[in-house]
Amino acid sequence: MARMENMKRTNKKLSKVAAILLLLAGGILLWYNEVRSAATGDAISEAQSAVVALPDVGRLDPSYNGKLVYATGAPENKYVVTDPVIGVTVTAISLERRVQYYQWVERTARETRSTASGGSEQVTVYNYVQEWANNPVNSSSFHEYAYRNDNNVLMRIPTETIYADDVTFGAYKLPHFIIDSMSGTGPTTIEMSPDAIENLNSQITRPGWGNYVHVQGNIVYLGRSPSSPNTGDVRVLYNEVKPVAISIMATVAGDTFEPFKVSNGNTFSQVSMGTVGMDEMFGDAVRGNAAITWALRIVGALLVGLGLLLLFRRGAASKA
Repeated sequence: MARMENMKRTNKKLSKVAAILLLLAGGILLWYNEVRSAATGDAISEAQSAVVALPDVGRLDPSYNGKLVYATGAPENKYVVTDPVIGVTVTAISLERRVQYYQWVERTARETRSTASGGSEQVTVYNYVQEWANNPVNSSSFHEYAYRNDNNVLMRIPTETIYADDVTFGAYKLPHFIIDSMSGTGPTTIEMSPDAIENLNSQITRPGWGNYVHVQGNIVYLGRSPSSPNTGDVRVLYNEVKPVAISIMATVAGDTFEPFKVSNGNTFSQVSMGTVGMDEMFGDAVRGNAAITWALRIVGALLVGLGLLLLFRRGAASKA
């Protein structure tokens, strides 16, 4: 009986702490969101007052240096991007390398079971499945001994994006913050030279093991057979951004661009795919800020609501 009372008191304290933390987190998020929303709105308004059209990106014009400009154009279709790890080469602005590993994964669930005395108890059930994971899974602490230390991978490769060097936008160079904002990423058809395949194969196999490198569309598969994966197999998926027309708003900095620095300390820049008008780009910026604002308001309100619910429940339980 005393033990049950102690557990009840402990649960009440934990419930109160959780309620207070939820209220604090929700309140801070709501406050931060309103400050962020107002600052972003001010930045957009200030940018609207300062922006000027850059009529010709084909030549450097020193008179625009330091000014926030609106410009449209397309990078040239001449850039070659090479993945130095795998040896894949494509013509693109950027190449995204996403890596997955075939691993044992531990799943847990709580079940209620009957006891020998006629009562019931909560137990943890462990299940193990093989699936593609974005990172190698550390199996050394798995509950079931039979599945421990069975997740060795053929090759560890980081997921990353590789960029072409000196991407030009007319006479200007595109900085990474603009390239990062370019959408339209799509799968790229992979082609690997025999030398690249042999070099990669030598890194993951021993002499006489055979070919472990298989190229399929936008996937480089490392393992014996793509149709029958084994634990530790690796697949590398590639997507690319092609040089297409874009519209940008950013500050001219010599022969490149940088974000516009606003008087409130914020920065502003905007990138749209295709030839998009200046007013439409500002409209997108306003709508984007509103969407983030309402999303964070909802999250903050939910946190506050959960905190109040826990407090009211605790109060009702105390009266009972």
